[in-house]
Amino acid sequence: MDEFKNEFSINSITKELKKESLCVKNRLQSILYDSYYVEKVASSLGLPLVPNERCGLWYVSPKKRCDTAYFKSTDGHHGYWNFSTRRLNLHILKHLKAHDGMVIVDSTRRGKLMPDALSKTIPIWCAVLNYVMYESEEDGDIINSLGLDYNDDLSMFLLSVKRNNWLRTSDEIISSSEKSQIIERIPSFALELKKVGITKEVLVKHLGGDRRPIVPLFQYPLKPKSNDQLFTEENTRSCPKFYSVYCLTASIKIESQFHRMVVGVRGSKPSDIHVAWNYVQGSADDHESWATSFNFKLGPDFWWNNVFNSDGQHNTQVIDSRTGYIHNDLTDEKLTEIINAIHHRIQDAHSGTIAPVDVTRVQYEGTDTKIWFGQIKSALATSQVLQVYPRVKFLVVLSAIHSVSVPENSEVTVIHHDVPSNKKGSRMLRDVSPSILSQLNLSPRDEIMILCDSGADISVGVVLLLLCTRFNASWTSRDVKEDRLCKELVKKHLTKLSQIRRVNPTRSTLQSVHSILF
Repeated sequence: MDEFKNEFSINSITKELKKESLCVKNRLQSILYDSYYVEKVASSLGLPLVPNERCGLWYVSPKKRCDTAYFKSTDGHHGYWNFSTRRLNLHILKHLKAHDGMVIVDSTRRGKLMPDALSKTIPIWCAVLNYVMYESEEDGDIINSLGLDYNDDLSMFLLSVKRNNWLRTSDEIISSSEKSQIIERIPSFALELKKVGITKEVLVKHLGGDRRPIVPLFQYPLKPKSNDQLFTEENTRSCPKFYSVYCLTASIKIESQFHRMVVGVRGSKPSDIHVAWNYVQGSADDHESWATSFNFKLGPDFWWNNVFNSDGQHNTQVIDSRTGYIHNDLTDEKLTEIINAIHHRIQDAHSGTIAPVDVTRVQYEGTDTKIWFGQIKSALATSQVLQVYPRVKFLVVLSAIHSVSVPENSEVTVIHHDVPSNKKGSRMLRDVSPSILSQLNLSPRDEIMILCDSGADISVGVVLLLLCTRFNASWTSRDVKEDRLCKELVKKHLTKLSQIRRVNPTRSTLQSVHSILF
């Protein structure tokens, strides 16, 4: 019995210590530590930062983001490798052209050097795009087009990547067996990309006409020097012959759940100023599960713009300007109280101001569907819409959070359904979409606006339904004889949408679209 009590006591103490180590303050302190590392790497490389949504957003201040990307780790899980035509990320290609490369930032939980999104999903993406751009071209033609000598180190390096169907992974992280299995799938992934209309010409256009291989490189804290005999990664930093995509893990790999971090900062006094906390690897991951003590949904933009900074300066209530970290003497409870108070003050300051919708017009290369879609950010009045979009005659709002006020004799027909931005909301599309579509009787001059809480999921589902039923793959009026309704047509429309706005309809949303159409 005594042994049982002792074991129970030890387990209770361990549980409490783990809970304390994962508290909000330790997580935010760890995020700051990792963000300074990310900034240092980007500065040394001279490349812009592109955080991978969602976790990566925490490690890069909004003011320092060149753009954002969305590569899912699930597309790189062992045995389930995939190239997603729902998440093409073609919008970041223009930054490769502008800067010759970029740093994509992400992190992962304890025990791993890199998240699968960085170690496999992005390398697969690079390989597929290269495969399409250079398909059927001989080695010599590729080397000549890049202005290289056939036998130099750089040529050998690029051709070694090309012979693996353009797949390059980190030898420290990915086994040769797993790599060979992924290599075999690259041609089929490339075929899927071409099926949705992304050809060599389209990719080169996104790169501003400057075709070069896109090569992933890998960086993480405490990484040893490269042993690559063909072409070391250190030599690629200013290489103009290919586009460098640095896959940067923000967090240090730790094995123990209790890792004490101490940072010394030289102050004005002779003694050092020390900041100490329990370090949390990948602390930003799944923030909805740990940022639960606040009166609102704490997100990375609010943290950086309003808590860490205040009008460009450190918010001294939270951040010690001498160290750049959270004050040592702040308890978790006090930190939460201060952040809640900051949010309350900002809400009061902005009450009564107009929060604009964030929308994109569905048009592409001279074609115009007269459809707007995107995000509703606050309660909305139809008069606010008409001030900026006077030709909108139908306003479809799919939100369980924000209301829409409609005056009598309104010129706008408002269709509002309480559809949340989650899996339940995706399933609700099956019930509300037929009614929505039947009410949209548009004249040639009328425009329609479709809004949801995220601007990337639920509203996209309704847009896809409109495009499939009323437009062909070129976004001109659909002839009933052409473009048979099928999943391939949905993919083509979604691919074009992804080139004009960052959209990310969930699998549940697409399943609802398919169930309505087929």
